[in-house]
Amino acid sequence: MVVDYDEKGKPRTKSALAHTKEECLQKLETLRTRCGIVTGKARPDRPFGDWLDRWYQELAKPRFRPKSREDYENEIYNHIVPRIGKVPLNKNSMEILQQFYTELRWRKWKGR
Repeated sequence: MVVDYDEKGKPRTKSALAHTKEECLQKLETLRTRCGIVTGKARPDRPFGDWLDRWYQELAKPRFRPKSREDYENEIYNHIVPRIGKVPLNKNSMEILQQFYTELRWRKWKGR
């Protein structure tokens, strides 16, 4: 699994070997804990923006190369969070996401 990237953008990986699936899953969870990778369920009433920020900061950001980090941060913090970040996870729907996506496409097209 990729746990970080070096200063040149090359991935740093860790692996776990085991004889059984259960043993492998246990070793993988131990490895995630040691590397600071957090797993677990989110509260249904948690705002989407809070969840997205945590996902990015704790799970995704360490695995991305610097340029990808810059791109993700731009999209997340300048576009996604301001528009739909306050919507609770349990209230988010395909319609909300589709409307958001349509607005993004319209703004890109209009801005040409």
